[in-house]
Amino acid sequence: MLADRGFCSFWHLAMLAARAVDAVFRMHQRRIVDFTSGGSAAVDQNAAGRAGRPTRSRFIRRLGHEDQLVEWQRPLARPAWMTPEQFASMPATLRVRELRYRVTAKGYRTRVVTVVTTLPDGARYPKHEVARLYGLRWEIETDFRHLKQTLGMEHLKCRSADGVLKELMIYVPVYNLVRAAMTAAAARQRVADANRVSFIDALRWLRARLATAPDRSAAAAQPPTALVVNRPRTGRWCPRVKKKRMKEYELMTKPRADYAEPQPAAEDRS
Repeated sequence: MLADRGFCSFWHLAMLAARAVDAVFRMHQRRIVDFTSGGSAAVDQNAAGRAGRPTRSRFIRRLGHEDQLVEWQRPLARPAWMTPEQFASMPATLRVRELRYRVTAKGYRTRVVTVVTTLPDGARYPKHEVARLYGLRWEIETDFRHLKQTLGMEHLKCRSADGVLKELMIYVPVYNLVRAAMTAAAARQRVADANRVSFIDALRWLRARLATAPDRSAAAAQPPTALVVNRPRTGRWCPRVKKKRMKEYELMTKPRADYAEPQPAAEDRS
């Protein structure tokens, strides 16, 4: 599992390890890891940015330059979202690997990345391969863009919590159906990476098939003959910018009825 720093905690890593799922997370910004000392000199920062008490971790051995194996100890405080039964089932210690690498490609905002992983074998999982693996995490941002913009999930119409959940669940089978069409097209067109198949082209193919075929279930089950395949875009820089600018109108901040044009008085009409 790949995730950003928001999921980097003892609890998430322990729960994944209990399910035999390895993880590569970016280190949380409040956790400072020192690779220069003989041990894991990690400290937590408070909200003001000042260093707090040392974290409960123990240095085990060094695997390479800015690459070390440490043992995290279970925090003393129980999170608010965790039940006492779950807290009691958590292990007392967790062995993880901390490493740091530099990003030298032009255009990238982040230059130094520190990650923690449950892949401890430095020979089987070299540092550069772990860095390359974490670089694939950006694909989730592209998937979010497909959900929000291509499928139109950016603005939900329901107002109640149950309605919002139902509306979100509608997008799940649609998104998976498009992904299934991309996978089938990649297999038929002998494309190793199904992510290279155009998402929007697969969506258009499904719309055309379901609109014209009398049996929609059978039409959706037929694999596409050929879809657009994008060229490899490794190391692609995706800045958060808008391609088209919005109109220079003010935002609607009150009910539409309040924007009604005022009617002229009777003496004005006369």
